[in-house]
Amino acid sequence: MPLRDYFWCTLIAINGVFLFTDSGALLFTDHTSQNKSIKNISVQSTEKWMEKVIWRKANRDWLRKSSEVALRILDALDDLGWNKARLAKELGVSPQQVSKYVKGEENFKIETLCKLEKVLGIELITVLQSDQVVRQRDTSEYKENEKELFSSNQSTFSDL
Repeated sequence: MPLRDYFWCTLIAINGVFLFTDSGALLFTDHTSQNKSIKNISVQSTEKWMEKVIWRKANRDWLRKSSEVALRILDALDDLGWNKARLAKELGVSPQQVSKYVKGEENFKIETLCKLEKVLGIELITVLQSDQVVRQRDTSEYKENEKELFSSNQSTFSDL
């Protein structure tokens, strides 16, 4: 890899310079021995960021749903005034497992979702019958109530 593919990083080094590659590999070049090639002294990055990107793209659909479940769990914990340790105790799992749940990267089993629903008192999944359809909550009722509230406030302000 040519030297132009490396960018400089400010680190203090004795008799040498540290460099980082695009992939995050840390290199140290020794000015005293110019015959060493950078490739020979490079430390290979342990991060496989490109593989992670490919994996996230391939699993985008269930990761999105897992994130939604994680947010629902966090909302329920907030409503109940619980922390993750309390949820772990109620579920009979480790706090580390609950942390995985709320990160939004857990590929949940239906059994786990059912336990979470029971313990938290919420609904996380709904299976529709063939004759059922999903309908978003109608916000027109809210808007009508808002109009009534606004018009009653105007009359109150005009009385002042």
